[in-house]
Formats: sequence, structure tokens, C-alpha cells
Amino acid sequence: MKRPFEKQPRTLEEQILRLEQRGLIIHDPQRAKEFLAKVQYMRLRPYWHLFEENPEKHTFRKGTTFDDLTALYIRDQHLRLLVFEAIAHVEVALRSQWAYQLALAHGTQAYLNAALHHNPHYHRENLEQLLEEWDRAWEHDPVLRHFEETYQDEYPPIWLACEVIPSCAT
Repeated sequence: MKRPFEKQPRTLEEQILRLEQRGLIIHDPQRAKEFLAKVQYMRLRPYWHLFEENPEKHTFRKGTTFDDLTALYIRDQHLRLLVFEAIAHVEVALRSQWAYQLALAHGTQAYLNAALHHNPHYHRENLEQLLEEWDRAWEHDPVLRHFEETYQDEYPPIWLACEVIPSCAT
């Protein structure tokens, strides 16, 4: 059965005291306070589950330090950045090949052809979304703006359209 949320906010000092009461060693309370002010208690919380001796009571294993938690958090953030960077490179390559192959096989505006899409309903939705993104983006992107200001065509070529496709578009 669900219950109402009744927890009250805690100051950074109260958060640090709570961690210490649960057995976490904090060598530099000021640094811990600054870290919690930037990262937030609840964002750091999943990282300390690995260091808990008793998950029900949320007590830490003997010798666990705040530095252990922050080091794990920082390593995870670095890994996340590397993964996102790799995903971005793959996404650009996929978009590039998608536009290149479709343009060569079906023309510069192949993305407008519903017959090339596996589902006409999704094609219509995706096209509407793409055109909304184009309308938002062209004023801020010099390459897209060049097309809008130079050509009379209503729709951009596929290699420009693919630049505004939302990430992970269906």
C-alpha cells in the first residue's frame, strides 16, 4: 500500500551527519559538503549500496570512506561520457550512411516517400516530427539557414534533413 511522502529536506550538514551515523568515514566534511551541493545526496545514493553492510539499515561496511563513494561516482561519470561520445560517433555515421544510401537509390527527398517506410502511420508521424525539428533548427544553423534562404524547395534534401532527426527516432 502506498503512503504519503513525508520526508523533510535536510541541510548538507544534516546529510553528512546522517552518513557518518551510518558508519561512513568523512575525512573532510567541507569537501563532502561541496560535493553533495554539486551532485546531490540522492544522486550519490545508488553508489553507496555497494558499500553497505546492512542494506535495510543503510549502514556502511567498516572502513568505507566518502572518498570511496566519490571515486566510484567519478569513474562512472567518466565511463558515461566515453559511452555517450562513442554513441554520438555511431549515430553520425548511421545518419550519414542512411542519407547517402537513400539519396543514391531513391533521390534527394527519399524520406518523403511513404512507400519506403515500413509503416505509413509511423512515416507520417516521423515526417511531422522531422519537419517540426527543421522549423526549429534552420534559423540557428548556418548550413540549414543557407538552404532555406537560397532554395525555393519546400523540403530539404535528405542529407540536410537527417541533421535534424531527433536522436533515437523511430
